[in-house]
Amino acid sequence: MGQAISILVAILLVRFVATEARYQRAKRSGNTLYFPPGVGLRLVLGTGGPFLLYVTYRVALEASETGEWWMPLISGILAVGTLMFRPSDIKVGPQGVEEISLLGLRRRTVSWKGASASFIPGLREVLLIGSDGTTIRHSQYHVGQSEFLSELKSHKVFLQ
Repeated sequence: MGQAISILVAILLVRFVATEARYQRAKRSGNTLYFPPGVGLRLVLGTGGPFLLYVTYRVALEASETGEWWMPLISGILAVGTLMFRPSDIKVGPQGVEEISLLGLRRRTVSWKGASASFIPGLREVLLIGSDGTTIRHSQYHVGQSEFLSELKSHKVFLQ
């Protein structure tokens, strides 16, 4: 029963994080709009990653005595996953759209010229495709989807 309650709390937390991002707005700095993940997701993953690293360290200390290395391995994989698979930040500027992911190590850029987009309202997801095939996904976990769509329309991006 205790495991079922923790799974229920995790499911409700993911649902809350997805819906709270819908009511937040993008940040504007000069001519650039920033579309980060919602505050709840940044809080959960931002504190969850370091917390899981600490848990991995403490469980590894116990595993050195008992010899059961499967638990620190699992918690280490989850800790790395929270850091690596965080939704990326999206930056919309005069030249195009830029996606910054993996703690700033990976960047994708789609220029406005020749870009097109696909919007699926049921999934609350916008897929932006550049003329060179580069894709950027604005998911339900990002803030300001209606603002993102209006930016695409203002730059005359074909929206399917």
